[in-house]
Amino acid sequence: MNGHLRRLPNDCGFINNYHGNIIGLKILLYITSLIYENGEIQKELIVPYRNFGFVSNSLRRKGRNFICKYVVDTIDINSKWFIQYADVKFDEKYVYIYFSEKMIDLCHYKESNFYLYDLNMISAFTNINAVKLYLIYKRHRFITVVDGKNTFKCNDERFCSIFQDYQSYTAIRHAIKTAISDFTKVTGISVKIVKHDYWWLIQYNDNKISSCELSEKDEQELEEALALDDEDDI
Repeated sequence: MNGHLRRLPNDCGFINNYHGNIIGLKILLYITSLIYENGEIQKELIVPYRNFGFVSNSLRRKGRNFICKYVVDTIDINSKWFIQYADVKFDEKYVYIYFSEKMIDLCHYKESNFYLYDLNMISAFTNINAVKLYLIYKRHRFITVVDGKNTFKCNDERFCSIFQDYQSYTAIRHAIKTAISDFTKVTGISVKIVKHDYWWLIQYNDNKISSCELSEKDEQELEEALALDDEDDI
């Protein structure tokens, strides 16, 4: 597996629309990553199930039938939004991937609306929400690197769609703590998540951009901006 960075559309559904566990999320990211290999754009691919062992040790130790069911179930649950990136078919031995024009265009043009992620780093995560924190970071770090920004806002509803399947703020805060621990362990980047009334602040510090700490003035300006604009950054 090449170590070069892979592309995702800025408006992709991996952060907010994905349903399932971490292995399934890695499977979809792996499928998407296969569009560009060895300097060439692949419009159609036939992939043996054993190749999916790359994304997780749990899959690597399982047989073809187990991996097949995992891939099929993951695609089925997420097909409504994933179909805009790739159409995936199956048989007993192979996965057949047909990439959409949207994904093909994304690889053809350097100045498209995309961000970059490291598939090898994705494979190292053990927590699904840590993967999402990584995708949020890569998406916005790539967009705002010129401005040196590292703070991103998210309203309550959108944030809870990131941290799915948690019925209380106590459970969400525990999930956040676990996700931050895994994210920092894999990336070496510290992150802080703070709730302010009806919105959340995600702050990254990779020692290459400004500090994670917001001044009182910055927090006031951000709160005023949120009052005027209901659209999320994430």
